[in-house]
Amino acid sequence: MRFLVTDECQRLTRWLRLMGCDTATAATQPLSELYQRAYRESRIVVTRNRRVGASCLFRVIHLASTGLKEQLRQLVREVPLAVD
Repeated sequence: MRFLVTDECQRLTRWLRLMGCDTATAATQPLSELYQRAYRESRIVVTRNRRVGASCLFRVIHLASTGLKEQLRQLVREVPLAVD
């Protein structure tokens, strides 16, 4: 799994890296650059920002919670992550 996590989910980024996931951070940038990077690097965008729209070129996961545990639970439900 390759993730591109937006700024509002920084804690999640650290935990995904600790779990061995290839995780990049999307620093504050225009949405067009975020979309291009996700497509170019074949990454799943993980965000709480509702302005980030769905695309047929890459997957977007909109997190419902601000809590780290709930965010990890949602990711485990939506993508095949191995969590002990």
